[in-house]
Amino acid sequence: DKRMKASLAVRALENALMQRGYPTGVIVHSDSKNRGAWSS
Repeated sequence: DKRMKASLAVRALENALMQRGYPTGVIVHSDSKNRGAWSS
């Protein structure tokens, strides 16, 4: 299921950011049709 894979990837990224900190000047985006991204 694509939605489940996407939520797993988002959760992994969020966990990594919480553990390692939020880098400055980084934009995370998806090339899929889903809208939504983080940017700083």
